[in-house]
Amino acid sequence: MVYCRVYELEKASSNFQKALLYSTNQKDKSLEILIKLGLIEEEKGDFSKAMAKYESALQLSYNNRKVYAHLAWVLFKAKNYNECKNYTDAIDEQADFDLDIESSISVYIKARIKSESFDRINYNPMLINASN
Repeated sequence: MVYCRVYELEKASSNFQKALLYSTNQKDKSLEILIKLGLIEEEKGDFSKAMAKYESALQLSYNNRKVYAHLAWVLFKAKNYNECKNYTDAIDEQADFDLDIESSISVYIKARIKSESFDRINYNPMLINASN
């Protein structure tokens, strides 16, 4: 992630793509690499590519709250509020809540979606309901 810190996102993406090729038998590693690739695409503003990376990650780990949270966030940023709501609901439907880092990230992203719904959309009732 050093490249991301200095905004050399293309180099970072290229290196993660290479790492993904070598991690095909390592599900957890592939999952984390796909999430990082999604984050890079988000940073570049390409939400459709970010969603594709997160959806690939979801195929590796269907019950992963972190992936659902990232999908919800990118859908929110892309102004796809109805689908965003589906993923925020899915965060709650996953495994029992515990205080691990995955759950903390998911709760943070869900809270951020709620917060930005109120701050940016001038109390649009449809969005407020979609973010609950």
